[in-house]
Amino acid sequence: EWTFAAPPDTRPYQAAFGCPQSFEQAENRFLFSTEILTAELPTESAMVCELHQNVLREQMARMGFASIQYRVYTEILRGLRYGEPRLSDIARAMHMSERTLQRKLKQEDLTYQDVLDQTRQELAEQYLANSALSLMEISQLLGFLDLSNFYRATKRWFGLPPGKYRNQLERQPFT
Repeated sequence: EWTFAAPPDTRPYQAAFGCPQSFEQAENRFLFSTEILTAELPTESAMVCELHQNVLREQMARMGFASIQYRVYTEILRGLRYGEPRLSDIARAMHMSERTLQRKLKQEDLTYQDVLDQTRQELAEQYLANSALSLMEISQLLGFLDLSNFYRATKRWFGLPPGKYRNQLERQPFT
């Protein structure tokens, strides 16, 4: 629903939102059916949540709660399921400008890309160790737009494509 008068052509609105639009209403608002609001996200699962919690615990022990790296790391974890989080998204979530965030990361000798890459690498290792997830699912969980970017990143991180690295992890004895 929109407070303004209907434009001459409302088709772009209907195409963008996929539903009929109402104009000249009391307030601007989006109305959702309860089915949409209660639907599980395709990337949401108890197993993935547990993996994220394990990675976060390791990060907290290594970085400490107060570091900007840890704060950026947690925001990246929150945002990855929706695609690759941009610096502007993370800065907004942390209530600071992009420039301030970049400056604070630089004080820890880091860039946003460093933290994003490290986060993805750690999650990739956790996800690849869990054979219940397909490579496509892992790629999506890490916010990659296509599988080829995930393959290249995995090769850079581990020296092997994801399938071979997963096989190597499966052959390692438990310690």
